[in-house]
Amino acid sequence: MAATLKGLAVNWGVATTATVGAVISTGKRQSADFNNSGNIQELLDENGVRVGVAVVESEKTLTITVVPAGATADAASTEANAIIPTPGEAVTITSSNVDAGAAVDIAGAYVAEGSRIRETNTGAMLIEIDLYQASEIASYTTIT
Repeated sequence: MAATLKGLAVNWGVATTATVGAVISTGKRQSADFNNSGNIQELLDENGVRVGVAVVESEKTLTITVVPAGATADAASTEANAIIPTPGEAVTITSSNVDAGAAVDIAGAYVAEGSRIRETNTGAMLIEIDLYQASEIASYTTIT
């Protein structure tokens, strides 16, 4: 659905988020749920008093929701089978919603962690794909 924004400008929709290296990009993207986190390690002095903290092992997780679509129901079913990446498959995300390198920048190399298909009698089939990125790893390679 196209949106006409008046007043405050916002990022609308997920049209600027795309994938490379997986067939996810052929579906109609519905949402992207992003999480940027790390483990906090407290730094203590010789008396056990907290004097600082360190953030280690930061990671990003991203869940993309896609509706498989096609010219026919059979084509949509074929696409549904093709969209789901194999756990461990390398997936590259591109996005122009935020500045590259920003704390909430979802772009980058991920590995497919898992996926789910949700079906209902009141709407379209949804495929949710979970992606994972460790900050210490610059790229992922799928080894077959």
